[in-house]
Amino acid sequence: MLRTVLVGSSLALATALAPTGVSADGHYEGVTINILTRPGPVIAGRIVERGEEFTAMTGAEIRVAEVPFAEIFQKLLTDWATGTNSVDVGVFASGWGVELVSAGLVENLDPYIAADDKIDLQDIAP
Repeated sequence: MLRTVLVGSSLALATALAPTGVSADGHYEGVTINILTRPGPVIAGRIVERGEEFTAMTGAEIRVAEVPFAEIFQKLLTDWATGTNSVDVGVFASGWGVELVSAGLVENLDPYIAADDKIDLQDIAP
């Protein structure tokens, strides 16, 4: 069975689109999303902040693990290729996508986006 993997900054995308100040409906209570990214306030720090907002809105728990940039690719590749699946979302350099896609480790998010009437692609920077 092929593991479903959300890639890139999908959490950042999802939470950036969601309005702030919305009360939680608890729809995803009990769900945990594990994100691997590099450390620092610009990327990891912002994901943590938006993850807290996402948890408040949905009930899903967001866990952010930080590793040095030089370790991200190998950790993602090893985790996803071996089926360990401890990482749900990986924030990685776009150039690595080719190898991850070729290995069948990346899922196309277009069908999910198309099915979500709350996502307006005009709200997303090109």
